[in-house]
Amino acid sequence: MAGAMASFWRNALVVLTLLFALSAPAGAVTNPTDTLALQAFYKTLEDPSGNLNSWTGSDPCKNAWRGVVCTEPQGLGNVTFVQELRLFNLNLGGTLAPELGNLSKLLYFDVMWNHMTGSIPSTFGKLTSMYLLLLNGNRFTGILPPELGNLSGLNRIQIDQNQISGPVPPEFVGLTSIQHLHMNNNTLNGSLPKELGSLPNLVHILLDNNNLSGYLPPEIGNAPQLLIIQLDNNKFAPDATIPSSWGNRSTLLKLSLRNCGLVGNIPDIGGLTQLEVLDLSNNNLTGTIPNKTAFPVELTYLDLSNNQLTGQIPDSIGNLQNMSMLLLRNNQLSGPVPANLGAGATWHVQTGQKLIDLQNNQLTSFNESLAALESNSTTHVRFSGNPAICNPNTALTSQNPVCVPNYDVLANPYDDNVPVEIPPNTCQTCKYITVGYRLKSPGFTVFDLYNQQFLAYLSSGLNLSQSQVVLQDYMWQQGPRLKMTIRLYPVGNNTFNQSEFDRLYNSFSAWKIPDSPVFGPYELISFDPRSLSAYETNSKGGLAKGAIAGIVIGAAVFTMAVTALLLFLFYRRRQNLPPALRAQIERLNRAKRNPALKVAGVKAFTFEELAQATDNFSDEKQIGQGGYGKVYLGNLMDGKKQVAIKRAEQGSLQGAHEFYTEIELLSRVHHRNLVMLEGYCDDEGEQMLVYEYMPGGTLRDHLSSKYYVLSKSSLGFRLTQCARK
Repeated sequence: MAGAMASFWRNALVVLTLLFALSAPAGAVTNPTDTLALQAFYKTLEDPSGNLNSWTGSDPCKNAWRGVVCTEPQGLGNVTFVQELRLFNLNLGGTLAPELGNLSKLLYFDVMWNHMTGSIPSTFGKLTSMYLLLLNGNRFTGILPPELGNLSGLNRIQIDQNQISGPVPPEFVGLTSIQHLHMNNNTLNGSLPKELGSLPNLVHILLDNNNLSGYLPPEIGNAPQLLIIQLDNNKFAPDATIPSSWGNRSTLLKLSLRNCGLVGNIPDIGGLTQLEVLDLSNNNLTGTIPNKTAFPVELTYLDLSNNQLTGQIPDSIGNLQNMSMLLLRNNQLSGPVPANLGAGATWHVQTGQKLIDLQNNQLTSFNESLAALESNSTTHVRFSGNPAICNPNTALTSQNPVCVPNYDVLANPYDDNVPVEIPPNTCQTCKYITVGYRLKSPGFTVFDLYNQQFLAYLSSGLNLSQSQVVLQDYMWQQGPRLKMTIRLYPVGNNTFNQSEFDRLYNSFSAWKIPDSPVFGPYELISFDPRSLSAYETNSKGGLAKGAIAGIVIGAAVFTMAVTALLLFLFYRRRQNLPPALRAQIERLNRAKRNPALKVAGVKAFTFEELAQATDNFSDEKQIGQGGYGKVYLGNLMDGKKQVAIKRAEQGSLQGAHEFYTEIELLSRVHHRNLVMLEGYCDDEGEQMLVYEYMPGGTLRDHLSSKYYVLSKSSLGFRLTQCARK
C-alpha cells in the first residue's frame, strides 16, 4: 500500500507540473492570425526614429509591442486578440498591409500624424468590430474602398489631410453607427451621395476642401442627428443650389458652404432654431436675405459676403443678441441699415474682437450709435464702398475709421500665433503635459469671447480643476480652424502618475471629452510630457487593463481545480488502465526518476535512434527472445553497421544502480570468444543493451563451430545508451 501511495504522489507531481506548464503561458498567447497580421504590417512600415523597436518576439501582447493594446484572455485557450493599434504621431512611413484586415477584434486603428503613403486596403472592410478609424495627417492616396461600408459599428472615420481621391462610396449607407465623417482636405470628387441622409446617428459631415461636384442632395437634410454640414471649397455644378429641405434641419448648429459656386436664393432658415454659424460666402447667390421668419436667436456668426444679394438688411438681424461677426460686404444691398443693428449685448462686451462689415454695398443711411461702436476697441464697424455713407458730403468722411477699407475678417490673421499670458501662480517646476489641440469647426471666429468658457469646458471634460488647464497660445488656420497649445498641470508640485497620464491621453485620443455645440469637433495633434523620462505612456502597448491579473488568477484556479479532480481520478482508475498505457506511464515515471546514465567508453543513443534502427522494434527485426526480453537486429550509421539490440521487458527492468553496474562490468570484459559491448540505453523508461552482431549463427554455434553446422543467425550485441539529444 505504501508503495502504491508513493507511486500515486509521484504521478500527482507529474500531472501538476504538466498543468502548470500548460496554464501558465496560456493567458499571454496572442491569436496567431493577429500576430501574423502585425508582422506583415511591420514589414511594410518605415520607422526612422526607432519608435517601434519593441516590435520583436513572437507575441505582440505578451512582449508589449508599442501601441498594441490587447483584449483580456478569452476562451478555453486563454487567447488574447489585438484590440487597439495606437501609432499616433510616431514619424512612421510606409504603407498599410492588407493583412491588417484579419484583426477580427480591432476597435481602434490610429496612425494619425505620420508620413504614411499608399492606399487604404479593401480588406479593412472585414474589420467589423472597428469603432475608430483614424488615418488623418498622412499622405495616403487611392480611393475610399466601398468595403468600408460593411463597418456597421464604426463611430468615426477621419481621413482628413491626405491625398485620397475618387467618390464618397454610396455603400457608406451601411455605416449605421457612424457619427463623424471627417474627410476634409483631400481630393475627393464625384457627387455627394444622397444615402448619407439616411444615416441615423450622423452628426458631422466635414468634406470641405475637396473636388466634389454635382448637386447638393436634399436627402442630406433628413439625417435626424445632424449638427454640422461643412462643404466649403468644392466645385459643385454651375447650377447647384441650396436645398430648401436643409433649412428645416432643426438640430443643425453649423452650415458652411463657402466658395462652392452655388446659385439661386438663400432658402428660409427659420427652421434652423439651433443654428450658430451660417457661412454662405463667396458664391453666386442672388435675391434677398430671407425675412419670412426670424433668424435663429443663437446665431453668432453670419457671413453672406461676396455674393449678388439685393434688397435691405432684415431687421431680425439687428435683434440677434449673441452676434459677434456679421459679414455682408461685396453685395448689392441697399436701403437704410436697421436702426437696431449694433444694439445686441455682445457688441458691447469689452473683450474679444468683433466685426460688422458692410463694405461695398449700396446702403443709404445708418444709426449714429452704430458708428460709435468703432470707438469701442473690441468692436469694429466698416462702411467703406457705400457711396451714400462714406463721401465728403456726408457726416462720415473718408478719414473716419469706419470708412477706411479693411478686409481682414479675423482680429488675428491666419497662421499668426497668439501667445497667451500664463497665470503667475502656475507651477513653473512641475512636469506638465503639453497638448497640441485643434478645433476643426468652431462655432465662432472671435476666440477671446470664449476663452474662459473653453477652459471650463475642457477641464470639466478631463475631470481636472480649471487651474490645472492653461492655454499657452492659439492660431487661426484656414477653415477656419483653431489650433492651440494647452498645458495640463498636476496638483501642487507633483507629477501625473502613470494611471493619470494614461487617463488623460485616452480622454483626448478616444474622444472621451463630450462634444460641445460651441466648440465643435476637435482633434489631437500632439501629447507630450515636459519631461519624457518622467512618464511611460500607454502607447507602449501590452495586455488590456486587468488582463495580467486575470491570467494569474485564472491559471491558478484552473490548475488547482483540475489537479484535484485528475489526482482523484488518476488514483482510482490507474489499475484499470490498459497494460500498454500503464506501461507507458511507468516508463515516463522511470525516465523522470532516473536521468540518463553516462559510462565512459560506451556510446549513448536515444530511444528514437534505436527505434529507427529497428523499424520501431518491428516483428520482422526480432531475431531472438529470452527471459530478459526480446532481441532485435538493428542497422546503425545509415545501415552501414549491424548490431543486436536486447530490449528488457517491463517486468525485467532493473534499478538504475544495478543497470549501471552491469554496463560497467560488460564494458570491461574483452575476449575473442565474447561478443563486444557496444553501448546502452536508459531513456523514456527503457533499458536496452546492444551487442556486436555476429552473423551466421548463434553464440553457441560460434563458440563450438567446429562441432555444429551453423543454421541460425548469431546473436551479436552492441550495447547502446539512449540519451536524449
